[in-house]
Amino acid sequence: MTLPFENDTSRIVKRLAKQNMKANRRTSISIMVAILIASTFLCSLCTFVQSYWNQSVQQEIAAYGDWDAQLLEIHAGQLDLIQNNENVQTIMVKGDNQTALLPAASGLPYLLIQNCDGAYWGGMREKNLILRGRVPQAPGEIVVGKSFFEQNPSVEIGDRLNLDLGERRKGNTTVDFLSPIQSGEEFVKTGKVQYTIVGEIDMTVSSAYNGYPAYGWLDTTALSEDTGIVAYLQVTQPRKVYEIIPQIAEDIGLQPDEFGDYPFRYHTALLGMYGIYAPGHFLSSDLPKLALALGLVMAASMAVFAYIIRGAFSISAKRKVKELGILKSIGMTPRQIHMMIVYEARWLSVLPILVSVGLGYLFSYGVLAAYSDLTQEVTGSRITASFSPWVAVVSMILSFLTVCLAASGPARQMGKLRPIEAVKESWSNPSLKKSAKHPILKKCFGFLGNISANSMTANKRLFRTCTVTLSLCMLLMFSFLAVFSVSDINNTKAEQDSHFNVNLTMESGQKIEPALMEELKQLPHIEEQATYTMANCALWVSESELSEEFLSSGGFDTKAAGEYVAKRDGCYRIPCVLIGLEQDAYEDYLMQSGVTYSEQGAALIVNSVVKILTPEVMKPKKIWFHI
Repeated sequence: MTLPFENDTSRIVKRLAKQNMKANRRTSISIMVAILIASTFLCSLCTFVQSYWNQSVQQEIAAYGDWDAQLLEIHAGQLDLIQNNENVQTIMVKGDNQTALLPAASGLPYLLIQNCDGAYWGGMREKNLILRGRVPQAPGEIVVGKSFFEQNPSVEIGDRLNLDLGERRKGNTTVDFLSPIQSGEEFVKTGKVQYTIVGEIDMTVSSAYNGYPAYGWLDTTALSEDTGIVAYLQVTQPRKVYEIIPQIAEDIGLQPDEFGDYPFRYHTALLGMYGIYAPGHFLSSDLPKLALALGLVMAASMAVFAYIIRGAFSISAKRKVKELGILKSIGMTPRQIHMMIVYEARWLSVLPILVSVGLGYLFSYGVLAAYSDLTQEVTGSRITASFSPWVAVVSMILSFLTVCLAASGPARQMGKLRPIEAVKESWSNPSLKKSAKHPILKKCFGFLGNISANSMTANKRLFRTCTVTLSLCMLLMFSFLAVFSVSDINNTKAEQDSHFNVNLTMESGQKIEPALMEELKQLPHIEEQATYTMANCALWVSESELSEEFLSSGGFDTKAAGEYVAKRDGCYRIPCVLIGLEQDAYEDYLMQSGVTYSEQGAALIVNSVVKILTPEVMKPKKIWFHI
């Protein structure tokens, strides 16, 4: 078949290329094998990248849900405005929180129920935490935390609970559902309700809330307009999410805070995996670095395999150099000789590239299975090979480009040969007797083994080079996997490592009795113990208290600092964490920090700045003091 941009001469060149392929079948097979190896590796590399990315996305969705943005502090009456927005694809609603009073013998007094609509149950993480049973599918159905079943063994899935529904109040003030227990609060009954337990969920809450977590079914059409809810959105154009969400917040009447920000947040981790970043944050992200590293690996792999395949094409071209000289002497142009070799490369690459898609996936499946077996115990997850049509297309394109790159060198070289030199050139095979050095090939493959042995003997340097480059390429691939494995293990180990064995958090919502702390210290087998408490607060600093060096570096007027620091009445409000330590722990911290203890000094301020005098990377301060 002649393409539209080709002339009639191309038909003759194609016919000659086909004849050469048939006349040199063994050489053609060797070229196809080289192409198959290269294409399989490139397909495997693409599959590795796709599988790792897909695994990261699935883990993020399983852990935090499949959503683009979250709208806070909204009411059910604003749902219609959100649903009618053409930029919103899916709305997942969570709200209408309920507090139910349990019988006195239930352990904890309350059942803390958060109701979710059908879209929420389908796209968020709670469905992945169901241990037994199923998710709620109708009003009145709930799933309850596992601690409820542990402390109430008589209750089973399918049981119905008739409970008093109400709210927590302290005086005339209603205590927010998400607030921990407060001294002096009481339960005020507002009605009765019947719940059917349909499942057990792997969910616990802090002891400060004095209740069992539960999740139910939400019917958004039955909500009153002033019911507080939280909406998780999927937008129709995720790449414009940073433009769409602020506009939606403004359209539905949300009020910005003192920083000018509306009460919403983005699923930045998931959006980043899709290559979507807030304006101005792309270059500072890890994606350009990963893309550059991946591009270098791909380019290096293509160059190595192009060199290997080029050797096979060079052997094929040298074997028919006399024939090409004769064709050139009767009028064949260098371009036509070049195209004849390119046509051969095109036809010889079709079948190997197609077969390599399946082989590459099988190879990736085996390698990732072995890799997961090594790291699963540490990371707690497995990476499975995932296939995508786009991966197959990309790997086929890269393989074809590699073949074209490999064939271009011999094609140019043959095109530059002068007819007299080409006709005089001879390509004589070494004697078959030389194959005695390779008795295994001769014994197992007969005549073909002799031919292979002769070729290896005659082209020692070429085959050695190919073997070395292939080994280096395989080493590169396994090193790539090893680096990922070591990185995953180190990151997991770093997250789990600490200077203590047990971390006990007590959040009762009330003052901790000193007698309880003394009792904890008397527990057996405890070598060392430190007690501390934390509180979020703010530190006010006037302009006169700022150093000249800090002001010359931009001070608090930089864009990044403006995300944390608010200015009011000539003073800057810096968020900080107040950490109170026991006397002995406080003195030990001072000693490790190289600070001399003084009874007059009651606090140590730690300013967490990554780079000196660089407010763009400032983090909230930490203030340590003794209790």
